[in-house]
Amino acid sequence: MLAYDFYYRNKDKHGNVTRSLVESPIKKIYVEQDTIKIDSKTREEYGSKISERYRILQESLIMPLDTSDRMRLNLPDNSSTSQPHPYIKIYGTLTKSKSKSGLLLKLSIRTKTTDSENLMEAEYDLMSDKRSIKAERDIPLRIDSQNYYFISNENREEKVNVFKKYVESGILTEDSLFSKELFVRIADKFCQFTKESGLEMEKDGSLPFSIYLLPSDSEIEYHNKKETSSKKTRKRIKIVLLIPLEIPLQDILLIPL
Repeated sequence: MLAYDFYYRNKDKHGNVTRSLVESPIKKIYVEQDTIKIDSKTREEYGSKISERYRILQESLIMPLDTSDRMRLNLPDNSSTSQPHPYIKIYGTLTKSKSKSGLLLKLSIRTKTTDSENLMEAEYDLMSDKRSIKAERDIPLRIDSQNYYFISNENREEKVNVFKKYVESGILTEDSLFSKELFVRIADKFCQFTKESGLEMEKDGSLPFSIYLLPSDSEIEYHNKKETSSKKTRKRIKIVLLIPLEIPLQDILLIPL
């Protein structure tokens, strides 16, 4: 199957495409200036099933799967892996191993998957309360600045660009820089949330998950700016054929368009 065919066969009716074929749990965190709020919606509200592999995370940390009902999940994503992502995403893992005592929570974010310089990491031993932070400087993030919009709850005609809202909420600068101080605050907040949940892992292993940082919980819509602009500039082409009156009609060759 061609990549083009694969892409369109995996689109749902809202134009969403799941980047990975492997489902994983997610958690939303809302940030508005100095306020950091962890999403309190239940798994049932997102219409998410339970995965046996991720049951501990889903039940203890109230995490839906990224394959949940698209309308309820409200994270449309039409980007490919080579394009800017529409949202800020922190990758997390919860690990228990025989070689290390305790339960290790690790959170990280970077400019690109292969970028080792523009990287922020936070590790927490949930049993000993030890913390290790690697966040030397603010880092640039590749976030879509054109195609995603928040829809007003009062008037659906009112739309605010998602990237613009990231800037207004103090999550990003206009140059797409993500603050190291904000990362540490978010990581500490999520660590505390995890400890208060009473989460316990009986088996050794590592469970991955993702945290989506958002400036609002309003509905999000995708609008392809390139497609919209091309439709507006598209014009009908009219061909006017001037025929001298002295030429007999039977001598005119008509060519179908």
